[in-house]
Amino acid sequence: MEERIAVFGAGISGQAAARLAGREGAKVTLFDQKTEGANAIFEQADLDQFDRFVFSPGFAATHPWRLLVVGSGKPCYGEFSYAASKWKGPLIAITGTNGKTTTTELLRDALIAVGKSAHAVGNIGMPLSELICEGANDGETIAVCEVSSFQAELCAGLQVDALIWTNFSEDHLDRYESIEDYFRAKANLLGSLKEGAPFILGEDVQRLIESHGIRVAGAGSKAGPRRVLIIDG
Repeated sequence: MEERIAVFGAGISGQAAARLAGREGAKVTLFDQKTEGANAIFEQADLDQFDRFVFSPGFAATHPWRLLVVGSGKPCYGEFSYAASKWKGPLIAITGTNGKTTTTELLRDALIAVGKSAHAVGNIGMPLSELICEGANDGETIAVCEVSSFQAELCAGLQVDALIWTNFSEDHLDRYESIEDYFRAKANLLGSLKEGAPFILGEDVQRLIESHGIRVAGAGSKAGPRRVLIIDG
């Protein structure tokens, strides 16, 4: 049976997610209140018309459409997590209030320099969905993903092979009710780590994780994930 997917947002991320879902054989409907050709109305009665829902990062948790979908209990993804659920190769996530773009580019270049196939995607410009549509999903290519807090809010389907979280400071309080909400959005990535996956944390991030009592995925394994702290300053 043809899967029915609603994609919210007709910008770069939303269009890429719609293309990917279409390539996967789904029937895709695009919703956007500002783009001609997209559906501008989404209501309670529309929930039963779809099997899965994919949101562009521009839709905050308080947006009425997102509240409606999340409250339904149906499968709900961000563009990044939806694409990650389809990605076959290694996936490295990089986040932080500052320095994530530089770190993403540096790691991609380092991987290419040692003979690996690697692409920088995500918040850096090209959505992961677009990379898949371009034919790079061969199981060997490494996706080095710059992940913003907006992209980390919806993590269904996301499995991360490694994580770098450079630092954390106050930001995006026009989107979040508190700095703690902003921190917890990024901390969703810690729950998406594969068993035993390595991660690198800034010293300030490590302190905040401990003070908030946030569990790191994979920590229950015998070896546990490998921790490497970045010493600030």
